[in-house]
Amino acid sequence: KLIKENISGIEKIEESLGTLCRAVGNGQGDYVYMVGADVDQTFIESFMLDQGDYADYQKTGDYLPVLLSTQKAKALKVKLSDTINIRFSNVSGQANTATLKIVGVMKSQNVWMDWAVFVPKESFKQIMGYRAWETGALRVQIADPKSSAAQADRLWRKMSASQAVLQGQIGNMP
Repeated sequence: KLIKENISGIEKIEESLGTLCRAVGNGQGDYVYMVGADVDQTFIESFMLDQGDYADYQKTGDYLPVLLSTQKAKALKVKLSDTINIRFSNVSGQANTATLKIVGVMKSQNVWMDWAVFVPKESFKQIMGYRAWETGALRVQIADPKSSAAQADRLWRKMSASQAVLQGQIGNMP
């Protein structure tokens, strides 16, 4: 709300939700970068599925859905409907684990995208320990980049907390 009220010419606002994880598949482990992302038309055009269905990624149920690349599936020795276990640090720095069900295997786009595994944005926030109003980094794309510094400064002033003072007493000492 603050961004929309204080920045003009917004073209796009993106949440950046991702973390490095250790993943274990069928007897094989590897590092992955877990990304919280919702499937929209741009996502579908960017990541073509070899196997699976995007509808399964968007279903709510008793499992956490994950999309991964063909290369990552080979590296973890997994296939569609298998599960992978991941270990990561949440936003509090605590070690955490999750089990993800493979609902889609995507065509490999490039070696860098092979690292990424995608989970629904809300699932990502939940397992990472974000509260409903919290997020990772935000990227705001505006129509006139020359005004970005002034607009960012204005937004920063609006988001900065004012000084807080709490008075109290311990025994007879203020």
